[in-house]
Amino acid sequence: MNLNSEKIQVRLVTIEEQETMEGIYRLRNEIYAKEKGWAPDLSTGMEKDSYDNENSRYVAVSIPDESGKAMVIGCQRIIPLQFPIMLDKDFRELIPGIELTRESAIEVTRIAIDKKFRRQHADLLIYREVVKWSKENNIIHWYFVVEPKYLHYLNWLGIEAVQIGKEKVFPDGVKTIAVYIDLPRALEKLKVNNPEVHQFVTNQYYIPWFHPETSGPRDMLIRQNQI
Repeated sequence: MNLNSEKIQVRLVTIEEQETMEGIYRLRNEIYAKEKGWAPDLSTGMEKDSYDNENSRYVAVSIPDESGKAMVIGCQRIIPLQFPIMLDKDFRELIPGIELTRESAIEVTRIAIDKKFRRQHADLLIYREVVKWSKENNIIHWYFVVEPKYLHYLNWLGIEAVQIGKEKVFPDGVKTIAVYIDLPRALEKLKVNNPEVHQFVTNQYYIPWFHPETSGPRDMLIRQNQI
């Protein structure tokens, strides 16, 4: 299956948009519960937590299914740091003694991309929307909770991202770190390190889509290494 730029829809949604949110929760369940085992596989088939509330915003990437109905094939959650975030509680031990910058800051979590589209640019579509929203809302600081290999992927793309705090190995063997991005600085560096990706995420043009069977370094993302 191939992403068609004429049919794909990328937009920011809120918790009130129930139909789209159900698609987001179901996709997250496929990734975080069934594929990774990082969350319980509930009978509802929807993965959600206490951070899914009116304080959060979501990027939803959708394409029409066979009936023409929008099908979510990619998503990510955005939480401004004036509200509770996962690094405050669930992953606080990753950043002992570190005070996060709360002003003009977001935590970016729960990225999920359908298996069929991970070798395409669904991830960059998501990040382009988050960059756009960040600029509109004067957001400078991004925080992530990821596996170390995801940090390597971001750096491979040319995005300046740095680990903060320490690495923790959870009981299931998953290594986890906190990552920080200074967005204005990262975009300036990206312009030099990878002009093509910089032009894409700053909404200047579309990169031709990869076919799902294409392989390469982007397989690092295919492993779905963000929490």
